[in-house]
Amino acid sequence: MNATTASQTPGLALWTPFLAGVGVPGTLAIVMALSAVWLLRNWSTDDWATLPGPPQGSWLTGHLPQLNTPQVHRFCQDCAQKYGSMFKLRLVHMRMVVVSDPLLVQTIVSRSSALPKAGQYNEIDELFSPKGIRSIFNTHDMEDWKVVRKVTAPAFSPANVRKAFPVLLRVTNELCDVLAGKVAAGQDVVEMSEAAMRVTLDVLGPTAYGYDFKARTYAYCEMFEIIPPLLGEFTLRSTNPLRPLVHRCLPFLPAARKYRQRVQACHRWWEVLAKSVRAVDLEKAAAEGDTSLRVCLAQLPFDDDHLIPNIAVYLIAGFETTAHSIAWTLYEIASHPAVQQRVEAELAAAGLLGPAARQLEFGDLAALPFLNCVLKESMRLHPVASTGTIRVADKEMNLGGYRLACGTLLWVPFITMLTSNHNWERGEDFWPERWEMDVPQVAAAGASGPTAVGNAASPAKTYLPFSDGPRNCIGQNLALMEARAVLASMVSRFRLEVAPEMGSREDVRADEVMKLTLQCGKGIMLKLKLRQ
Repeated sequence: MNATTASQTPGLALWTPFLAGVGVPGTLAIVMALSAVWLLRNWSTDDWATLPGPPQGSWLTGHLPQLNTPQVHRFCQDCAQKYGSMFKLRLVHMRMVVVSDPLLVQTIVSRSSALPKAGQYNEIDELFSPKGIRSIFNTHDMEDWKVVRKVTAPAFSPANVRKAFPVLLRVTNELCDVLAGKVAAGQDVVEMSEAAMRVTLDVLGPTAYGYDFKARTYAYCEMFEIIPPLLGEFTLRSTNPLRPLVHRCLPFLPAARKYRQRVQACHRWWEVLAKSVRAVDLEKAAAEGDTSLRVCLAQLPFDDDHLIPNIAVYLIAGFETTAHSIAWTLYEIASHPAVQQRVEAELAAAGLLGPAARQLEFGDLAALPFLNCVLKESMRLHPVASTGTIRVADKEMNLGGYRLACGTLLWVPFITMLTSNHNWERGEDFWPERWEMDVPQVAAAGASGPTAVGNAASPAKTYLPFSDGPRNCIGQNLALMEARAVLASMVSRFRLEVAPEMGSREDVRADEVMKLTLQCGKGIMLKLKLRQ
């Protein structure tokens, strides 16, 4: 296995060891010089400069001041509304094109293009692996990617998703029992992002790693202390190539020290989980037809150094993203009384509402159409992977009539495509009824020209919360099953209200932050009332 660790995009990664030795002033001087040389040589070699785009925040670093913020998704969203479905940005010496036109997005992420992921993802290597070895998430070695994808794909088969349902139901019921106890004791305001993460972590733990974190009991769980701030740090590093250099040059800074401590704690956990995976009896698993994720990970033809980053990425991607989708959906249900009433009526008709409700069954999940519309609309309006994907043009290419040079970064922030008024009617409104229509999208006109988006005659897609193409989310079926079951269980047991500390919808929007996943900075605080 070839462990590729160098960036394939124009950037600063190759200069890191040298820059670490010259300190911050020297680093800034070198960056200025390199940027000037690069810009003089490349500024007018293609059509990038003719694209529309927002004013630069800095003549030196370009749009870095606007991008290096936890609200980066909102900057992209606002720019898409103002400048259209294809606009330019500059990040120090790197030229970017932000795309939300559905046809162009498909060109970027499709199997036929096979564009590599950009070097912005390299900063997460240190979190996933003590040796900086890449996982399936961002490897540039397509042979390695194919091996991991092929070996682990059976873990997410319909049969295995169904097998995970009893575990999910048990964990969810136990968490609801704990929350009911809190409500009875007068602690009726609950932070739902954390509650949902406690469920998803305890589903993934035993099924993927043979480990029970016992998070659903609200016992102390170190994962909640280390993972969220590390993902927030990754978001800042991915949009600011100078930030990791400063931390390496000045390791005594409090932020740099905290980052190292949390990364080291993660590495200890990866070792624990790797030992559990290595303990799998593969002969017994084969005889029993066991294709759970733990077994699939054990089957990877890798040594421990290359297994660990894939163990890490499946854990983080498997519990964080789904949990925040659940929390945002519960917020929307609580925010819209008429929506909550329709969900209640649907559950009641199925015998699933209140203290006398029957036990939720796997088959119920597909028989709750309005609940699924609510989930789908919430995932459109609050895509947890809001910043989407960044690919790099590995050769000169034509995109939407513009000639772009090799090395141009192509950024698809999913929130721009999922909420843009170019693609959607009432794009920024929560309107779950749109999914009861045959074609919920409006006609999109972007750089690629008018397209009947959503029409069966068009291959373009505007709804991509799990991305698309060969590098889409491998666990999306499991995630949807978890979300539907948790939502049905929560609304069955509790009446939901938005806690006063959340403020207005405008307050919540202003408090949104990207920590790799889209979250509310103050959390999703809901007031729960037990159904009688």
